[in-house]
Amino acid sequence: MAHLRLSAVTLVLALTAAACGRPDAGFDTRTLETAIPAAIVPDDPAAVTDVTCPDLATSEATTIVCSAVVSGRSIEITAAISVDGAVNVSTDSVLLDLAGVADEAARRLSSDLGVESTVDCPGRVVVSVAGDTFGCSATDPAGVTHDLVITIVDDTGTWSIDLVD
Repeated sequence: MAHLRLSAVTLVLALTAAACGRPDAGFDTRTLETAIPAAIVPDDPAAVTDVTCPDLATSEATTIVCSAVVSGRSIEITAAISVDGAVNVSTDSVLLDLAGVADEAARRLSSDLGVESTVDCPGRVVVSVAGDTFGCSATDPAGVTHDLVITIVDDTGTWSIDLVD
């Protein structure tokens, strides 16, 4: 299956605020929110929007839960912050890499139908949620395009493909 599971991505950020002599200005959560998209989807950070993390009034090591929207679907992101500013970012959500889905769909179509096809799925990533569907297109050697529906079977990233014509 073509999917990504982020167990932990370490970000090294200057998250401690040196705010004009205040003894403990806390972590700079705005910097963390800005860095999360590239950590979650490095090939297309723009697919990650609306990142919000709680403000922290301390620079003690801690773990916080942030939220983000990935290709239209809300997910939770855990950020384990150490005192030195290193952050481990992870999510329990399974993200499907649509380029990998397209490659696997082309392989399956070629194997099942005996016709080599290229498959294109718009976008870069979707969150794996059972029952969700999205469209792709397959082009055969004669240049004829066929619509495909990809159905996510379960939250682990398993999916099925249906030819719609």
